[in-house]
Amino acid sequence: MSISVKNHTSIDMLDTGGAFLVCAIHHWANATSKNLDPFPCLIEGFRAANLLDEKSAAPIILDDVLSSLIVSLNDNPSNFFGSCKCIGQIEELVLIIIALYQSNENELAKRVLNVWIPKTTARFISLNLKDLAYSLKKSGLKINLPITCLNTIGYILNSRRQPYYNQLNIH
Repeated sequence: MSISVKNHTSIDMLDTGGAFLVCAIHHWANATSKNLDPFPCLIEGFRAANLLDEKSAAPIILDDVLSSLIVSLNDNPSNFFGSCKCIGQIEELVLIIIALYQSNENELAKRVLNVWIPKTTARFISLNLKDLAYSLKKSGLKINLPITCLNTIGYILNSRRQPYYNQLNIH
């Protein structure tokens, strides 16, 4: 059974932290799909948001997370990213996990990751997302999820028969 979530979560529904993160993810997706280096723009964006340390860790963490997700989901990456109007599955997953970590819902974050993606990938990206969540929160970018993302948590946790990314079709 497939669940259609056309226009599931609009970018307009996001707070500043969520919108910043989605813009960074969209930039990464657009740049890498064109074989361009996403880091110069990511570094400037993270610097402007006061999220850049001496190691430029936040953009590197985001790159590691997104690269791992793309490889593990084993499909055309464009199927997982949203548009200017609506966030895609990867953006929503990253927002949900970061918001859960920022709210100290660590076990729930791990459960969602373990259902949505392969466990080896979940193990790898979990700590990275936790670090990114802490950096965003420390800079005043706490992510508050819109109700549609809360509904997605329910979909993910109640659809154990198939991985989440195989059940939702974004049009």
